Amino acid sequence: MTRPPSIPADATETEMTYGSNPEADSSPSNKGPLLSHAGASNKGLWTVLFRVLLCAALAIAFTAVQVYQSFHYGRLALPITYDDISYFVDAQWRLEHIYEHGLLEFAKDYIRTPPHSPVSTMLALIGFALFGFEDWAPAAMNGLIVFGLLLFLQYRLWDLSLSVWLVLSAYALTWPLMGHAVVEFRPDILTALATACAVVLIAGGPWINSGASHHYLAGFCMGLALLAKPSISPVTFLVIIVAMLAGAWTETRVSAAFEKRDLIVRSWKRCLLTAAALAAPHYLLGWQHILSYIHMNVFGKYASSWQYQAGVRQQFSYYLTGPGGQVMMGRWLGLWAVTLAAAAVVAARVGDKRIWHHAGAIAVVGLTAYALVSSPTVKSPFLGVILAALLLLTSIELQAYLTRTTRTVSASGRFRVI
Repeated sequence: MTRPPSIPADATETEMTYGSNPEADSSPSNKGPLLSHAGASNKGLWTVLFRVLLCAALAIAFTAVQVYQSFHYGRLALPITYDDISYFVDAQWRLEHIYEHGLLEFAKDYIRTPPHSPVSTMLALIGFALFGFEDWAPAAMNGLIVFGLLLFLQYRLWDLSLSVWLVLSAYALTWPLMGHAVVEFRPDILTALATACAVVLIAGGPWINSGASHHYLAGFCMGLALLAKPSISPVTFLVIIVAMLAGAWTETRVSAAFEKRDLIVRSWKRCLLTAAALAAPHYLLGWQHILSYIHMNVFGKYASSWQYQAGVRQQFSYYLTGPGGQVMMGRWLGLWAVTLAAAAVVAARVGDKRIWHHAGAIAVVGLTAYALVSSPTVKSPFLGVILAALLLLTSIELQAYLTRTTRTVSASGRFRVI
């Protein structure tokens, strides 16, 4: 195929996507994400190392406070119950098997009896190995979830100042679901956060011009979500596939890319192959157990124990203003709505059309997740935590958008929003 004369022969992948779109280039939000990624390539190694260590310090401090508080006044002050105890027992048995028979037998046992949640079992196992068989040891390992979220925020907010990142990170850690992510030893919240990260990377834009590392990171998040809780994998997979389709639609609207379809397919391959490399081995080993567990708890003899007996209105408000939403979000749902309204006003004032496409893609994914978890009568605060995770990350993305846009238009003297 002959390259159009408007695109140089040595044009990069980025130039072939957004470089030819004057409207996209002139947008005030083009310097960074809803919803977009600003790479860290222009930062020095010492800056990167400092920020990673800062993430680790904040994660350790937050985890220590949560474990201390829970150990004295909360969940860890009581005997461990289900679901946590199932992962504790599995991890303790596998660790003792390592001590007695070695790593080779441990691997054989994994093949014979794959764990229900490989990530949770391994976190508990490592916690017991490091700190002994203490109730708080697995909860301490959940600090890695906090660390991972802070690293992700560094990646998304890299073009902003360190003070802005600190404020937005502190804001993220005040959401109730982050406290539960530490003291509740179950994979639901990790799965939800990893899924939400993948959605933001894929549908939050830009996607095809972000580079291979961006696609691989999205694939890693997808694979981690699938591996953390295989029993909810149908929801995880559907949400991310919808994100890929919505993101592809957005790319066709905001750019005039040469060979755009090929670039989208290439990005999808990178993402899906990375996810498959991470999660497929476990699914090949444990697919029978996964299917049996899903059927038994959704349609079988245990389904009634998880059913929420309420009317249609209560069913569909459960994860927003109902019991599930109160546990994971509380009053932060209202702040998210205020942030969304503020971002809509700013986008309308500056005439930013790209933001509406990206926000629309995220909205489609969010509505899909909402329908998937709200339609069944089987409910618990943890089964639908994907909705809270999406609202948390989109709230941060919207606040970052407001920061970038108001900074840009204020510097240009066009008008001041704040």
